[in-house]
Amino acid sequence: SNVAGRTFGVSVTQEGALVETEQEIALSEAPAIVRAVTAKRFDSDIKLFCERKQLVVYEIEGLRDGKAVSLLVTPTGTVLSHDGDVMGDDDDDDDDDDDDDDDDDDDDDD
Repeated sequence: SNVAGRTFGVSVTQEGALVETEQEIALSEAPAIVRAVTAKRFDSDIKLFCERKQLVVYEIEGLRDGKAVSLLVTPTGTVLSHDGDVMGDDDDDDDDDDDDDDDDDDDDDD
């Protein structure tokens, strides 16, 4: 739908479960960290389209092979994360540097 020149949307499954909501926003309304990431990944001379999305996810925690595991799953069955690694965010404090900041000690340049 369109309200005051802005687009709003809602996605649901066939069963009626809410999947996500979205709202068109100006990039200037996004958090500073989002604008910083955007500046690094897009040409500066183009107009960008920005939406704020709120996803519904289910967190499931339990044991697998005696180890604690967790999953984030959408209402459509898509697994967004598992074993504590939430979409690339390594918070398990094992110092394996999975934070995608390009300072890993890999010698793949050979």
